[in-house]
Amino acid sequence: MASNAVIGVDALKKKISVIAEEVDPKITAQALRAAMKPMLNAARANAPTGKDAHRTKEGRLLAPGFLKRNIKLKKLKSRDKFRIGYGLWAQGDAWYGQALERGRKAGRKGKYAWGAIRPNPWLGKAFNDHKDGVASSFKEEMSKRIMRRVKQIKSRQK
Repeated sequence: MASNAVIGVDALKKKISVIAEEVDPKITAQALRAAMKPMLNAARANAPTGKDAHRTKEGRLLAPGFLKRNIKLKKLKSRDKFRIGYGLWAQGDAWYGQALERGRKAGRKGKYAWGAIRPNPWLGKAFNDHKDGVASSFKEEMSKRIMRRVKQIKSRQK
């Protein structure tokens, strides 16, 4: 009489549960960050650079290339702690990167006045050039890290 039972299912379930416990959000975040690195590098390469040093409204002197140096990957966590993401940010006094990206109308506020800025989509270009590569790179990085973790588990069990 033929049997449809699969031998070793319980052992397989046990191994999968061990891997599921080991593949914590840290591994996912590491793989996602590694996948986003090419986009970060492209954003830094595309970021506009001024020719002269300039001062912030607080008087801090900023050298040319300040925007490029302050583009960072920032980890985004959901409140429920089940979703992880990364975003590209121009941090600190490099806030003007968004004005360069989107453009801005001329205006005045108090003693400050500014001229119009034409849009220069440097960050959007980096995103559009690398969005498909990030997904495939994430899959590769995730599988590498899972396999590395499986090897660590196997070596601990010996």
